[in-house]
Amino acid sequence: MSALALPLLAFMLIWLVYTVTTYALPRLVALMLARYALETGAGWLGACAVFGVTAPVVYGLMRGAFEALTHPIVRIALSVAFGAPAILAGYLLLERLSAGHVPSETCRQALCVLGASMIGLAAFGKLAAPEPK
Repeated sequence: MSALALPLLAFMLIWLVYTVTTYALPRLVALMLARYALETGAGWLGACAVFGVTAPVVYGLMRGAFEALTHPIVRIALSVAFGAPAILAGYLLLERLSAGHVPSETCRQALCVLGASMIGLAAFGKLAAPEPK
């Protein structure tokens, strides 16, 4: 059983990191609004409800704006706004995970930049992918 559990756990952690970093902007906005709801007296349940509703709404608004607005400069601005938090989150996560395991600082930074750029491209792919019908 343990021979199957470790690869499954590794796959689940990779999926979690991918999901958290590619949807960084909607989750940051939702976290900000949930924190505001908690500070204004909504309680933990209200803050969780605000978070659960806000994150998909922000993602839907970003995706809808990206599909509706066809001017290249507006699309680039939306892509940067959606991808920059994902790139930053991916870089910081990879930097922390590789801190004691990659001996060369140059290789570590190269790994972090490469991983962050892949995460940024994945976030852009989530934003620009056509709507499934």
